[in-house]
Amino acid sequence: MARSIENQFNSEDLRLARAKGYNMNQLIRGAWLGGVGGVRQVLRGRGNPSDSKWYRNGKGRSVKQAMEE
Repeated sequence: MARSIENQFNSEDLRLARAKGYNMNQLIRGAWLGGVGGVRQVLRGRGNPSDSKWYRNGKGRSVKQAMEE
């Protein structure tokens, strides 16, 4: 599954990730939580999806949190 996620990132995604200090493992962690599209939102500053809507207590993580852990 990780290979499948990795293959979905394009050269622009990788360029932005490097510029922000993210490596491939961090991108995969973020995509595991919010998909490649969620990672792209974070990289481009257009959002930060999270899974908190699935928890009644408001807990959960955002894509950026997953990438930075």
